[in-house]
Amino acid sequence: ISSPSGEDAQFECDVCVTKPNYNSKRNEFVLFINQRLVDSTPLKKAIDHVYSNYLPKGTHPFVYVHLRCPPENIDVNVHPTKSEVHLLHEDEIIQAFRVKLN
Repeated sequence: ISSPSGEDAQFECDVCVTKPNYNSKRNEFVLFINQRLVDSTPLKKAIDHVYSNYLPKGTHPFVYVHLRCPPENIDVNVHPTKSEVHLLHEDEIIQAFRVKLN
């Protein structure tokens, strides 16, 4: 997945997700941004929302995401351990995920 032409959000992303016939009771979401393991609640919720149309209620896919974007587009001051991040242009990134995963 990469940023759509003409968008302000500049990013590239590799995504591996399980097919809808695999599901787990646990939400298994692995996110690397610029080669650092982090967490992003909005991205996790967006992917879960897309899969909620295909999976039984209360189950989740396994998702691996490696996102590359300019460091200035990442806000690491969300959590004291710097493990939770927010992204500039987060809505555009989430929309690109929704389009590709649907």
